[in-house]
Amino acid sequence: MVGAPSTSQGGRLGGRGRGRGSVGVCPQEDTYHSPCLKGKTLEEQDDKVPAPPRFFPKRPSGVQPPFNTGNPEPGQIFCHFFDEELLQRLVHYTNQKAVGGKKFKWTPVAVEEMKKFVGVLFYMSVVRLPQITDYWRKGSIFSVSHPATVMSRDRLRHILSNLQLSDPKSDAVASQEVTKLIFTDEEELPNASAAVVPTPSEQQEERGTGATAAVSKINQIIVQQEVSRTRATVAHEQAPRPAKKRVWVIGESHVRRAAQLAAVTRGNHLGLSNTCICWFGCGGLHWNGLVPFFNESLQGRALPDVLLINCGGNDLGFLPSVKLVNVMKEDLLQFHCQHPGMQIILSAIPQRRRYKAGPNPAKFEKARRFVNSFMTAFMEKRLVHYTNQKAVCNLEKGKKIQVDSVTVEEMKKFVGVLFYMSVVRLPQITDYWRKEFVFSVSHPATVMSRDRFRHILSNLQLSDPKSDAENDAKKGMENYDPIQCGG
Repeated sequence: MVGAPSTSQGGRLGGRGRGRGSVGVCPQEDTYHSPCLKGKTLEEQDDKVPAPPRFFPKRPSGVQPPFNTGNPEPGQIFCHFFDEELLQRLVHYTNQKAVGGKKFKWTPVAVEEMKKFVGVLFYMSVVRLPQITDYWRKGSIFSVSHPATVMSRDRLRHILSNLQLSDPKSDAVASQEVTKLIFTDEEELPNASAAVVPTPSEQQEERGTGATAAVSKINQIIVQQEVSRTRATVAHEQAPRPAKKRVWVIGESHVRRAAQLAAVTRGNHLGLSNTCICWFGCGGLHWNGLVPFFNESLQGRALPDVLLINCGGNDLGFLPSVKLVNVMKEDLLQFHCQHPGMQIILSAIPQRRRYKAGPNPAKFEKARRFVNSFMTAFMEKRLVHYTNQKAVCNLEKGKKIQVDSVTVEEMKKFVGVLFYMSVVRLPQITDYWRKEFVFSVSHPATVMSRDRFRHILSNLQLSDPKSDAENDAKKGMENYDPIQCGG
């Protein structure tokens, strides 16, 4: 006989029979996963996390002596984790792979040489150059001296091509490339527990005090970084995207051919994000037809944020060089007065094999260089003027300290240092002026002081700051809503 269901335990079924309880009753007593939920109904249960288990380590958590006192050398910390046994195993595997498939004379690697090899790799991860061979280049402003004092270029490339992190005989696939060295047990990382002790919260699931716990902490940090990176990516995708910059490239037949080439290689927008590039090329375009061609192209379209002009080559030989320069200056100033919010970039006249004015290109080469030289100086003076004007505005607002005006020669040096930084990449700007350091580079300090570079960088202005302020005010009035603002 089946007994009636009992509800004395907060609505639970008391017997083991098949009585039909009401909808929403709790499971039976032996199905609870946590004793803190016993005797509670669904309404009484909460989502609080249970108290963590009690854990009393013998040593305080964190970095252990002697690494938590003073300032230990990087080599001392490295040798603590990568001991002689581990390096010897790495050397053995590398030599074994090199002997098995050598295509050149191979000199066996020693432990000390492997340490130097790893040190050069660390150096390359901080001082970034485009190619490995650039670290041994001499007689260049991008030259760095440290790698050549440690190891030759060919020796590093030989070790790198034969580097093996596991036994080559036991590898199932001979061409397998190991890109990461992952330690998973105490045999691989014997000194981890002596250097780092996890906190009690990190020991809820791993109660061991050996290398497994240290590896668990490392894995937890990696997971947290991945989660943070994923959240940042999602937030970036969900955030309102800024309006795309409209860039116009206008000019001669070069522009039309460049648009066709860009569509095949990197796309119409050159692979730039938040940028819309429009190409306007006209074969045989002369400078006096540039303004009408621009106005015709502007009909039915929004004004571009940036206008890149490539024109003037068809005028060489038809107009005197001095007259062509004066006409170009007048039209550029007219462009700026009519459209003050538009940034104008003038491209240099490229060299040609033939010109429309005659079959001999050498005859017009001198005129081309003359026009490019004068127009470069003209555009640089405008850039210097805008930068000095912004610095004065910031000084009046009390934002910046007093700085000297920038000259054209100093602006050239500033742009040169920027190009240098784009090739030789260091973590921070101050690292380019650091002295007596293994990652030191000497070129920027010989060109400009660090403070002067930062002052110019903070006041760099590519367009008229007064026009920019007026445009910002106009945009603010256009976006003004009297209903939302209470007006």
